[in-house]
Amino acid sequence: YTGGPGAFAIDTSWVALQRPKPRPTTLPRGFELGAPYPNPFNPTTRIPFTLDRPLRVTIDIYNLRGQKIETLLDEGRSRGNHEVLFQAIGLSSGVYLVELNAGGHRQMRKALLLK
Repeated sequence: YTGGPGAFAIDTSWVALQRPKPRPTTLPRGFELGAPYPNPFNPTTRIPFTLDRPLRVTIDIYNLRGQKIETLLDEGRSRGNHEVLFQAIGLSSGVYLVELNAGGHRQMRKALLLK
C-alpha cells in the first residue's frame, strides 16, 4: 500500500525465521517417584516414575495407619518415564501414601483425596 493519510511501512528485513533447535532426548540418570497429579485429587490421580534401567516395579498405596490399600503395579518396566493411575473410588477422603519399590530402592509420596 502506498500513499494516503495514515500510511506506514514495516521493515521486515531483520526478521529471520528459524526452526527451533531440537531438544536433546535426555535419558534418565536415576530412580525417581514423581509427585502425584493432580494432588489433591478426586477420584483419580496419575503417579509418574522414572527408571534408569529395566526393573521390576511395585507401587503400593497405604493409608496413614500403614495398612496396604491396593497394589497399583507389580511388573517389569523398561528404562524411561512411566505413569500409573490411582483410582480411589470407594475410598474415604484423606491422605494416602504411594510407595514405589524397584531394584532395592524405595520412595514414598503423599496423595490427598478430597471428596
